[in-house]
Amino acid sequence: MGAVAGMVTGLLHVKFKISNLLSGILVMIGLYSVNLRIMGRANVPLFHDTTVFYNSIPVLVMICFFAIVSKVILDIFFKTKSGFIKTLC
Repeated sequence: MGAVAGMVTGLLHVKFKISNLLSGILVMIGLYSVNLRIMGRANVPLFHDTTVFYNSIPVLVMICFFAIVSKVILDIFFKTKSGFIKTLC
C-alpha cells in the first residue's frame, strides 16, 4: 500500500504540477479516509485482536531476527556495484 501511495504522490507532483508537500498531504488524507471507511470509525481499539506478538516467540527474539536479516540483506546490497555507487553519493 505504501508503494502505491508513493506512486500516486509522484504522479500528482510530476503530471499535475502540485508541490511535493501538498501532494503528500493529499494522498495521506485520502489514505486516512480509506482507513476510516474500512474500520468504521476512528480510534478502534485492537487490544483483544491477535497480532504477531501474541505467539510463543518472545518479542526480543523477533526483533533480533529482523535486525540480523536486515543487516545481511544490506551487506549483500552494498557489495554490489549499484550499492557501492549509492553509498559514495
